[in-house]
This record gives sequence, C-alpha cells and structure tokens, in this order.
Amino acid sequence: MIKFLAGAAILVAICVVLKHHPVNIGGFSSESLVEPATLAGQPGARQNPASSGDGNPSGQAQEPAEKPAAVDIAYTDIEGKKGRLGRSGKLTITAFWVGNCPYSSHALTLLAALRKRFYAEQLDIVAFYLNKATPEQLKKMVAPHHYGIGIVATQPPVTMVQSLLKSFQIGMPGRKLFIVDGAGAVREVDIGNLKEPQSSVMKRLDAALGVEPQDGDKNK
Repeated sequence: MIKFLAGAAILVAICVVLKHHPVNIGGFSSESLVEPATLAGQPGARQNPASSGDGNPSGQAQEPAEKPAAVDIAYTDIEGKKGRLGRSGKLTITAFWVGNCPYSSHALTLLAALRKRFYAEQLDIVAFYLNKATPEQLKKMVAPHHYGIGIVATQPPVTMVQSLLKSFQIGMPGRKLFIVDGAGAVREVDIGNLKEPQSSVMKRLDAALGVEPQDGDKNK
C-alpha cells in the first residue's frame, strides 16, 4: 500500500512539472497533456474531433472563428474583372480550391448559391485556384458549371499563393469559406461536412455574413 501511494505521488509530481515546464521528446510535446477544453479558442489550438470533426455534423449555428487580418491583394479574375481582397472597403466571401476535389466542388457550389441570393453591391464572391493554371485553362474547367462568381488563377505568381496560405492558414482546400470585411478582418466558416444539407449550411452562412439576402431566405 505504501509503495502504491508513493508511486501515485511521483506520477502527480511529474504531471505538475510537465504542465508548467513542457518538453518535446521525439516529436511528442508534453503540452498535449493539457485538457482540450483549456485549448478551445486559443490560436493554433487543435479542434476536438468529437465536437467538430468533419465540418458541422450537428448543423447547429456556430460562431465563425476569428483569424488575423487578410493580406491586401489586388487580383484580376478569369473574366478580366479587377478586385481587391483585404482592405477593399467591401464585404467579401472567398474559398481556396483545387481541381478533382469534392470539397472544392462543394465550396464553389455554395458560393454560386450565395451569388444568386445577394447583389454584387452587397457582397464580393471570389474563389482562388491554388494549383498551376492559366486563366484560359480555368475558363474551360469551370464553364460547364456556370458558377457566376469570380475565379482567380493564382499561379503564376507563386508569391500570391504564398501570401494567401500564410494569411488565411488555409489547411486543406475547400473545407472552409472565409469572410473578409472591408477592413480586412477575417472569419472562417467550416463547410467540411459534405453530408450537411445545403439549406443548413446556407443558414449558417447568412448568420455569419450578417447581410440580408436580396430576395429573402429561400431556405425557410
């Protein structure tokens, strides 16, 4: 009994030391011993797969996560329309996508649905293609879908891709939509659950945008 109590005391002491003096051994960090609840909402915190996982399984409204200010980038889409992402003075919603990706296709479909419900004066909608492609190649790629949104070829220049990756901390393409206000503040909305009904996603996007659709809420 005495040996058991002594062993327990040593384990408690070790946990206390690791909590206040985290170490990294062989790629494992003792910081991972901190309870997930204490990490929630902190920059760089890992999400709890049981609560977030693949998108928003519950379909319940969620507050968009705040991110650092967007990089201020001028762009020209494949139709020749010029725009600005960042401090444009206008609300923008954007996605970052690649070809042959169901998540990217899902993101573009959602942006196209938003385009039908908001005036261009209310909301800029643009999607940045992250793989190498010319505007002409992208035109052929998206032509059958009639998305009706701004599509931007980011390569070349590679510097634009690097700036976007760093600013938005994109991760996997197509999993999130990013809302950028006129001053460059960024919020993200998780759309990575392909099983969530589009009506549910659209309601969450409406709430996150805070802008009244031009023709009422078709999803009610």
